[in-house]
Amino acid sequence: MVNRESRPAQHVDINLIHKSSHSPQDHPASLFIPTAVFNFSRTDDNFSVCLAGFAHRLLSLPGNDVAHCMRTQILSPPLLHTCSVAFLVAILLTACASAPDTGVRDRFAENRVTSVAVVTFYSSASFGLPSSRLRELEEIYEQAATQSLRRQGFQVVDSHALSQHLTQLGYWNDFEEGIYLRTGLHRYFEPVTERQRQSIEIHTLRKLAQKGAFPAESLLFGEIVYHSEGQCREKADDHVRLSIVSITDSAPQGIPRPCVTSHFRAKLVDPVTGETMWFNQMLFETHTGQVDAETIANTIRGAVEQTLQNDDGLTPLAPQAGSVNQHSEAP
Repeated sequence: MVNRESRPAQHVDINLIHKSSHSPQDHPASLFIPTAVFNFSRTDDNFSVCLAGFAHRLLSLPGNDVAHCMRTQILSPPLLHTCSVAFLVAILLTACASAPDTGVRDRFAENRVTSVAVVTFYSSASFGLPSSRLRELEEIYEQAATQSLRRQGFQVVDSHALSQHLTQLGYWNDFEEGIYLRTGLHRYFEPVTERQRQSIEIHTLRKLAQKGAFPAESLLFGEIVYHSEGQCREKADDHVRLSIVSITDSAPQGIPRPCVTSHFRAKLVDPVTGETMWFNQMLFETHTGQVDAETIANTIRGAVEQTLQNDDGLTPLAPQAGSVNQHSEAP
């Protein structure tokens, strides 16, 4: 039996660094930064997710990242100081602008989408994993998304079929060079002002769409914002509004306890215009007695399904019931 908790925060509480058992006297030569808590009155879902998730891109710590050390590590003062400074600098430089609104964009509110091609998912950080393991993880996310799309009635072209289709037509190099996503997915395929240059990603999609290159009428892009397997010293829904915490029967009563955290973003894009049709994200966290393969898979599935199927999911764009012929091969 699983107890699922989803509690929206009334404001954004970001614990900068967890309390440390060390004191200035323990390390007189190091700069001691006590626990700091930032209380923001904004209730913007995306703002809270942004603050909780962007710090992991800032530093590359051995086996960890900044977001992980914020939520799951008790740090020695030197590393604590590093994380503190990194986080403050990131706030000053990035200012953490709000991500796009979740759900279907107004322009596409009346649309119905029959077919979706899944573009190879990406991660904007390594989470301390070797590249081979990271790619395996991304494929697990892709498979969960493909299954979720099919359950909603979409015709699905998976990422392998998409790359094969574009390769056969001689367009794969153009696609790969033009669609190289490196930072947060919320930044891509967004409207630009008259003074701004059209991004290469939008230009690439429009050009290939004019040539009839795509085997589906829409493209799904996915980003693994954050993934960790370890000990949680607090619950995600204490700080991130777009989050769900699942506590299994085997989980210890108190914190810290073993957990898996998965933060996922997705966008459905119209290749003809290069515009975002829909955007959503979710952080899903499982607290358990022991982290194993099943827990990891269930957490990933939870994050992906809640992104694609919750109240701001793809349901409004799904084809009418009974009008779908599901497939996974490119036409």
